[in-house]
Amino acid sequence: MTYSNAEKHDIFQENVRLLCIGVSHVFLVLYVLGTIVTLMQVPRATANFERFPWAALIVVVNLLAMANIPRAIYRECPFQAFLSSVVTIVALVSLLGLALWPNLATASNDRANSLTIYRAASSAKTLGTMLIIAVIGMPFVIGYTAAVYWTFRGEVKVDGF
Repeated sequence: MTYSNAEKHDIFQENVRLLCIGVSHVFLVLYVLGTIVTLMQVPRATANFERFPWAALIVVVNLLAMANIPRAIYRECPFQAFLSSVVTIVALVSLLGLALWPNLATASNDRANSLTIYRAASSAKTLGTMLIIAVIGMPFVIGYTAAVYWTFRGEVKVDGF
C-alpha cells in the first residue's frame, strides 16, 4: 500500500470511529427516551421487577455497557467496545423477556388470550428430540464458524484506498 493510500485508509478509519461514537450517543439517548415512554405507556412492563428485585442489576449493567461503547471507541479499544455491545444486546433481550414474562405475546383485548410460555411449550418428547438434533448439529455449526473465521482472519486491506 502506498503512503497516500495508507493516509486515506487512516482518515477513513478515523471518520468511522467518530461516526461510531456519535451513533452510540444517539442510541443511548434514544434508549433513555424509549424507556421513559415505555414506563409511562406500559405500566405492566415493570411488574416483574417487584417479583425479581435482582433484575435491577440488569438495568445497571445495561446502562454501564451502553455508556462504555463510545468510551472504548474513543480510547481505541475495539475489543472492549465489542464486548460492551454484546453485553448490551444480552441485557436488552433479558429486559424484554423480563418485561413480558410469562407472556410471549400479550393480547391487547384480554390477558387470558395472551400467548404464555406454558401454552406455547412443546411436549417432553418433542423437546427431547430437538435436544438430540441440537447436540448432533452443534459441532457442525461450531466447526463451520471456526473454518470461516480462520479463512477470513486478519486485517482487511483495500488497495484502492
